[in-house]
Amino acid sequence: MHASAWMISVGLLAIPLALVADDQSESRDQFELIDGESIEGRLVEFRRDVVLVDRRRVPVERIVRWDRFVSTRKKVGGRRPGTDEVLLVGGDRLRCRVQTIDLEYVVARWDVLAPPTVFRVPLEHVRAVLFSPRTAARIGRRPDIDRGGRSADELLLRGGDRLVGELKSVGAEMVELTTAVGTRRVARQSVATLLVNPDLQVMVRRPTRHVRIAFSDGSRLTATRPISGENRLIGLEFPGIETVGAATAGKAHVDVPLPVIRSVQFFGDGILRLTTRTPERVVHTPFLG
Repeated sequence: MHASAWMISVGLLAIPLALVADDQSESRDQFELIDGESIEGRLVEFRRDVVLVDRRRVPVERIVRWDRFVSTRKKVGGRRPGTDEVLLVGGDRLRCRVQTIDLEYVVARWDVLAPPTVFRVPLEHVRAVLFSPRTAARIGRRPDIDRGGRSADELLLRGGDRLVGELKSVGAEMVELTTAVGTRRVARQSVATLLVNPDLQVMVRRPTRHVRIAFSDGSRLTATRPISGENRLIGLEFPGIETVGAATAGKAHVDVPLPVIRSVQFFGDGILRLTTRTPERVVHTPFLG
């Protein structure tokens, strides 16, 4: 992730939101404030302009980072068998179940939501798709997706071979690619990674003030500012991603259960970034060892 401050924006929060896990003994919260102070405790309430951590009230404008640590759950160490990973232009990633890919979209189901939601991601926003074996098997190390200057779609096969050409489609069983020697149809089970032509990739235009959220399944997505909802749900919109069947094109609006959120990183004009400031004085302390 880019080095920046972390927080939940509350400009749109109209009602208090209780941020308490189902079993409070399972989680703890940590806040880092703009002056460098770190606070650990239990997040009791999140209001428009103040956060209640245990018995301490902290103004929201002072918070630059919030993390939730869940001690009794298994750590996310990688993709589970049957879970694919879509790597997006700009650094986001979605761990999901890819259903189809055509010349325009990647269609995938995200199981972290209840009920699971089907997303449609424009192919121009995708860097690569890492396919998981459909049976329990060792997924292995993340492949190298450095293109080395090649301008084409590529399939990296599990046996080590590489096919270069133009992707036509990905279905439940087969992947079709047009190569210099004709059309090739490859069993999806044998494909480890799809690398999308870098010449066709486009960065999603993000609003100036946005957040990047890490989820319990290992997904990491950029979103507009969170909006509180009922039943401990957080309303989010993901720019550049569409919900299948949604009325508003170009935005996926979903209600995310709070327990699946692990951290929130804030980007925008509310944080003083030292990289944009000219130092008034430089002090050098030599190392004597």
